[in-house]
Amino acid sequence: MYRAYAINKNGIRNEIKAESIVIAISQDKEFEIVLNQKGNLSDGVLIITSADEDTMIKAHSHPVFNIRPGASNVIHLNIDMIENR
Repeated sequence: MYRAYAINKNGIRNEIKAESIVIAISQDKEFEIVLNQKGNLSDGVLIITSADEDTMIKAHSHPVFNIRPGASNVIHLNIDMIENR
């Protein structure tokens, strides 16, 4: 299980005891970072969206991750909704 921290404005780390962390970007866009990984992901991190099949059918779209490089130690992770064809 990975260790996770909340970092306050003074830079102090407070450990979070959780199986996963959900980050809500907006009311209908969120993603989950799984901290209790199973299997061999080569030290990677599993990140999933929470969209269920019913929501995708009603919205005629599905979420995809848009990952862009930033500074040398930064990536920008956006969730875009792509229309189903």
